[in-house]
Amino acid sequence: PGTYAVTVTVADKDGGTSSTTVGVSVAPVTTAGLQQALPAGGGTVPIAATTQAAVTDVVAAVNGLTADPPAPVTVVVDLGGGSFTGQRVDTGDTPNLTVVFVNGTFYGASPA
Repeated sequence: PGTYAVTVTVADKDGGTSSTTVGVSVAPVTTAGLQQALPAGGGTVPIAATTQAAVTDVVAAVNGLTADPPAPVTVVVDLGGGSFTGQRVDTGDTPNLTVVFVNGTFYGASPA
């Protein structure tokens, strides 16, 4: 999450170029946003979560899902090489949903 400057440069067929920079705001992952991102026909949803706060947001979003996708969906969480702890992923209400953590280490808490 945060606001980032994005610069876009375009070139025409004659080699002329023009650039512009705009601010792009990226919101944390929420249950509602994740539910909308799940493809109805199944597939993969990639998410980058490279801070503890971002990982916490993703796990909370997954744990808040109550509507199971009609076809199997895998949420692939790229940890950016980091190690994160303290969360528990619970997909009990969504059997068509799988969560996979890649490019880092995720230590989920045991259920109470």
